[in-house]
Order: sequence, then structure tokens, then C-alpha cells
Amino acid sequence: MPLLEGSRRHKTPSFGPPVEDEHLCHIVDALDSVAEETGQTVPQNAMNRSLHRPSASSVIIGARNEEQLRQNLGAIE
Repeated sequence: MPLLEGSRRHKTPSFGPPVEDEHLCHIVDALDSVAEETGQTVPQNAMNRSLHRPSASSVIIGARNEEQLRQNLGAIE
């Protein structure tokens, strides 16, 4: 799985333990399957799940640009 342009994947060791690429690919494939089933993007599904957790009082949306913000706001639906 090649890194997307602008990906922060190569910086992962700075933020947490390293993840084997094969394991990461399996996780991404599962997330993509859920996104396809729900008709939402992977980030939308993650935010939607967080919004509906009883232990979460709020969800912080961080967007790098207007398009990403619009996509993230789609998690509310």
C-alpha cells in the first residue's frame, strides 16, 4: 500500500508505537468496507461512532481545508 501524498504515516513512530504495514492494511480494508456499507467516509464513521458513545461529551473536528470540514460535518447525519 503506497503512502498518499501528504500522508503523516511515516511520522507514526513520533506519535505512538510502530504498526506493521500488513496489519495496518487489514485495518484500513475493514474500515473501507464499513464506509462502503454505510455510504460515509472512514473519518465520518469514526466521528459518528465517537458522537454516539455515552462516555463522550463532545467531538473535536480538525480540518486542514474547507472540503475536509464539509466531509467531517457529514458525520452528524
